[in-house]
Amino acid sequence: MQRATQGEGWTLVLPGSLGARTGGTIYDRRMVEAARAHGARVDVIELPGGSYPRPDARAIREADAALARIPGGERVVVDGLALGALPGIARLHADRLKLTALVHHPLCDEEAESSQELLASERRALACVRNIVVTSEFTARRLRELDMLVPGIPVHVVEPGVDEAPPGEDWTPGTDLRLLSVGSLTPRKAHLDGLAALAARELPGPWRWTIVGREDLDPQCATELREAIEVAGLSEQIELTGEVPEESLGGHFLRAHVLLHTARYEGFGMVVTEALARGLPVIASTGGALGETLRQHGGVGLGTADERLAGAGYPPGDAGALRRQLADLLLIPERWSEWRGTALEARRKLPTWNESARSFSAVLDP
Repeated sequence: MQRATQGEGWTLVLPGSLGARTGGTIYDRRMVEAARAHGARVDVIELPGGSYPRPDARAIREADAALARIPGGERVVVDGLALGALPGIARLHADRLKLTALVHHPLCDEEAESSQELLASERRALACVRNIVVTSEFTARRLRELDMLVPGIPVHVVEPGVDEAPPGEDWTPGTDLRLLSVGSLTPRKAHLDGLAALAARELPGPWRWTIVGREDLDPQCATELREAIEVAGLSEQIELTGEVPEESLGGHFLRAHVLLHTARYEGFGMVVTEALARGLPVIASTGGALGETLRQHGGVGLGTADERLAGAGYPPGDAGALRRQLADLLLIPERWSEWRGTALEARRKLPTWNESARSFSAVLDP
C-alpha cells in the first residue's frame, strides 16, 4: 500500500466498539489500522451498538446526528450491520457524503424471524451508496440472488487476511484430540450441534473441546449450552473460556489439533483461515460461505487428480454427520496427518492483512 498523501482520509461508521472481538469488527479494525499505518486519516464513529440491526428511535436519531457532523464530500464507510438497518438515514446523507457499504453478510440471512423486513431495509440502503465492499464471493452472489443490487453501483470483493503465525502442536494418536471452537455463544454459532455430536459417546478415542467466545451477546443461549454440557456429563471434557485476550487466543490455537467450527452460517468464516494460517486442520459446517472458504483457502491442487483439503465439511446442523467426521478422524489417525500436511502447504498462499488492506484502499480511492 502506498503512503497516503496529506489530506487523504475517510470515516468508518459502525455499531458498537471498534475494539469488539467479532469477526466483522476485527475486519473493520484491521482496515482502519492498516490505513493509518500508511499515513491516511481515518476517523471512527462508534454508534451505540446494542439495538442493531433493529435500532430504536433514539439510535436512529443518534445515527442521523453522527452522519450530519461529517464534513460534506467525505468518503464514509458504513458497516452493513448499521447501514442495512438505516435506509432512511442513508438516503438523507447520500448526496452529501460518498457512502460505501461494507457488507459482511446480508442481515436477512441471520435473523429468520424478521428476514423480509431486513431484506427490504437493506435493499433500500444499498441503493444509496456509491460502492459496495463484500468480504467474500459468496456474499457478492448472495446479494445478487436477493436482488439487492442497483445497476451501476460497483461491488468489490475484499477478503479478510491473516497474520503470520507459528504452526500448532502435532497430535499423537491415542492422546486427547484437542478440539477448538472460536465464536460467541449465540444460536448462529451452533455450539449445541457440536455438543450433540460429542454427547452420543460413540467416539472411538479420547478428546477435549475448548470453546472460546463471548457469553454476553445472548446470555440465554450461553446458559442453555452450559446446562446441556452438565446434563451430558461432559463438564470435564468441555471448557468454556469466555472471551480471551488476543495473546491467549493464540495459545489456544497452538495447543489445538483441530478447529471445530459449527456455525450454521457465515459470510466468510475468518476463524477458518486463522486456523489454516497455523497449519491447523478444520472440520466445519458448510453453512453460508464456510464450505467455499475451506475449499478455496484450505485446498491444494484444486481441480486436479491430486486435489487435497485440509479438513472436511458437513451439512449445517447435521450432528450425525459431524459425529462421523470426528469418529473417522479418531479411527484413522493418518487422516489427521494428511490434513495437517495440506494445511501447512495451504497456509503459504493465504492473503495477508496488508494485501487485503491494499485492495480495500484501492476501492476507496477517488
